[in-house]
Amino acid sequence: MFSQFLEKVDGQYSLKLPFVVYRKPNQTKVKAIFQENDQLHRFTEFTKNGFIFGAFDDEHPIRIKIDRIEEVEYNPKMEVAIDKYPFATGDKHQKEFHIDLVTRAINEIKQGSFEKVVVSRKIEVPCDTAPLSLFLLLLKRYKNTFCYIWYHPKVGLWIGATPETLLTANGKKFSTMSLAGTLEYKANLEPVWGEKELNEQELVTQYISDNLRDNLKGMTVSKPESVRAGNLWHLRSNISGEITIGLKETVEALHPTPAVCGLPKSNSKAFILTHENYDREYYTGFLGEVNFGEDSNESHLFVNLRCLKLVKSMAFIYVGGGITKASIPEKEWKETNIKAETMLNIINFFK
Repeated sequence: MFSQFLEKVDGQYSLKLPFVVYRKPNQTKVKAIFQENDQLHRFTEFTKNGFIFGAFDDEHPIRIKIDRIEEVEYNPKMEVAIDKYPFATGDKHQKEFHIDLVTRAINEIKQGSFEKVVVSRKIEVPCDTAPLSLFLLLLKRYKNTFCYIWYHPKVGLWIGATPETLLTANGKKFSTMSLAGTLEYKANLEPVWGEKELNEQELVTQYISDNLRDNLKGMTVSKPESVRAGNLWHLRSNISGEITIGLKETVEALHPTPAVCGLPKSNSKAFILTHENYDREYYTGFLGEVNFGEDSNESHLFVNLRCLKLVKSMAFIYVGGGITKASIPEKEWKETNIKAETMLNIINFFK
């Protein structure tokens, strides 16, 4: 059953037709959405249904039209054949540039330009592994994340395992999360959060709460808790209530959140676009179901973190971190290396 499902996905990819395959956190069902032509659809009003893929700096997400949908149970204990291909390692980290970028960001914070900014970098590594093989390994290893493989011939192929929800909406019922702060997971040890991480998470929580307060009836905000995602710990607060505005306006109010951009949004985003020196594309964008369910009023969107883009025999891995006045450049560099392990471990499995 599952092998037949994979054959259909592989067939779609061979025909160079758009598709997305995904599994929601802590679930066992894997879903595939197929589009039967290569037309590039854009979402403008969020009134139709489909799977959307939004960029960090683009107002109109791409929509994969639901021409055909398949769903299958996936047991992580299944023995699925995973082909291995030759793999050559390559380290192209630009440590000096990233540390200079973090230092510049800290100086801007001290000068009052913004309170926080998230800076990132792109890592390039050789990868000749079949895309579906990478996705299958993500499913097996990262059960509590949103795992996906997304493809459109006019855009490219992306794969990821993100721990962060942008929003969940079911009619008027709404929830989101504030996810910030990072520590490396160490076996049998609980995380010990420092002032920098606690402050960073509080900034994100406060921003989201303030932005939604006038449009979220009965808003509740949970206390921050430690949550594990692969080899990392994060701090998370849940925010919920009854939303009084439309989905498009809600997405605009949230994206990009301070967890992937900064505070204030306009100043920190301008700094990113000016100084990061590369195009994030869909990294720190968002993706997920829009207008699903029996009444077509359920939407579940995720922030596109822990992801990579495949281009021929290269993988581009995207990682970043939140910078505050308490940040230490060398530690921020090390944090990006730890975050990169989520996808690098998948690629290195096939060496």
